[in-house]
Amino acid sequence: SVAGGDLVAASAGADPYVASPDKLGLDLTGISRVFVKARNGSSATVGSIFFQTDANPSYAGNSVDFTAIANDPEATLYEVDMSRVDTLRKAHKEAFLKASGGSKLTYTVFMVKAVVDALKAVPEVNASIVEDQIVYHGDINVGMAVALDWGLIVPVIKRAQDLSMTGIARSVTDLATRARDRKLDLDEISGSTFSITNPGSFGGLIGFPVISQPNVGILGMGKVEKRVCVVDDAIAIRPKMFISMGYDHRLVDGAKAEQFLSTVTQILENFDETAL
Repeated sequence: SVAGGDLVAASAGADPYVASPDKLGLDLTGISRVFVKARNGSSATVGSIFFQTDANPSYAGNSVDFTAIANDPEATLYEVDMSRVDTLRKAHKEAFLKASGGSKLTYTVFMVKAVVDALKAVPEVNASIVEDQIVYHGDINVGMAVALDWGLIVPVIKRAQDLSMTGIARSVTDLATRARDRKLDLDEISGSTFSITNPGSFGGLIGFPVISQPNVGILGMGKVEKRVCVVDDAIAIRPKMFISMGYDHRLVDGAKAEQFLSTVTQILENFDETAL
């Protein structure tokens, strides 16, 4: 066991939001529990994670110490070629509008789908830090920032991993409309596991969004605009978008953040038309 602080087990039976290893998609072979030890007397919310293995239940030497990691969020930035997305939007917008019952095939719909698929590929980002406990979520609940006259509200697309593109579009339209009409229920603005915000809707090229805690990650969408670039050693003009990610370095390290945002970029630049 580990002495010197309260221990909270982040296992499948400890919290309804904690995913089982097979559902999460992580290789947890030989690990039965993950513990977080809170550090008292620190101004930052930090702790240590201890892995208790089946081979040696009392072994706590496999630890990651958060005491040297700052509580400030980190950020990373990518530029995405939106040519593929623009082509698909133009080809499918009329049929999609009819199939979705009036919801448009916007950049946000493509982004939500890309984020969901990227979170499946990098499930460590679909997590929360709740007090002294790390929670890895089985469901993907995407918070979507909506600008109102008095500020922002973040309605949540629940179980987004189960939705088709038309389902995502309907949810985006419905939640945004009712948010502006102030008709959302409390349950519809809580429970997010990852968030998206879109400063590009106001013309912003780059934004570094603040994490919606207890989530450990948030993605920002910049404005899509035509930019000069080099393609196959030739000067070309392509629709481009900057995407950024704010992440909590206490849980998500730089490698995982880069892997996640790189995956989002690859999905958008090579978007699967069959998803429509």
